[in-house]
Amino acid sequence: MKRLDKKQIINIIIYTTMGLLTILFLVSIIIGSKDTSGKEQTEQKEENEDMNMDEVHQYRSPNGGFNEIKEKDTERYGRANPPREGMKEMENGEIWEDHEGIGEIIEQEIDESKLPSSYEELYGERDVKESKKIVKAFVEIIHNVNGDEPMKYIEESKDYMTDDLYKSLLEDYKQGQMAWTYGLKRNYKSLEIYEPATTRVNDGIVWAANVQGTIQYDDNKKREKTDIYLIHLKKIDGEYKVDDYFVNVPT
Repeated sequence: MKRLDKKQIINIIIYTTMGLLTILFLVSIIIGSKDTSGKEQTEQKEENEDMNMDEVHQYRSPNGGFNEIKEKDTERYGRANPPREGMKEMENGEIWEDHEGIGEIIEQEIDESKLPSSYEELYGERDVKESKKIVKAFVEIIHNVNGDEPMKYIEESKDYMTDDLYKSLLEDYKQGQMAWTYGLKRNYKSLEIYEPATTRVNDGIVWAANVQGTIQYDDNKKREKTDIYLIHLKKIDGEYKVDDYFVNVPT
């Protein structure tokens, strides 16, 4: 058998090394591509899940189930935004207009008699405090979601609802309309309750609430999320109860 000379041995080593490096380079590209693709798919999945969550839960109402919100509901309860605080700037005679991207203040007289009455003027201080207390207690519970037990927090907040609302939520569960909760964990953190600017009803009182919380799908990362509640309360046997509510009503 002919022995290889030194030059041939060096060439074999060089070519072998180059071949291994080429293979390693190609493998790294393939793995990197898969990682990037997987990350993009995960991010897209999370984004879609957020959108689905908003689309589904946006129309949670006993009057409309999980279907599209009825126009009569919007007319009855109004819009959650802007809060009444947005009207206070107008009370000071200041209205912002945008001219070619530059904010300009235009002084304008406001007829205060045409501004909506405050809740304390309409309902009295006692009813305002009692109804806000119920809203806070209700949202602190109902905003939580455990996909493994869809009825858990509904049952825990039952004492703050009317019988009609509880029956409606129970019916939603039986009809499979709470499938959106599967794999979801949502936790309450804090809320701000305010008077909706255009909402007035004859059979109770309506509050809006800006709710801060976190959501997590399956084993994905936990994320911050804000939801706007519009809550209708009725007085039953001298106590306020939540009779209807919407989440993220379109404005």
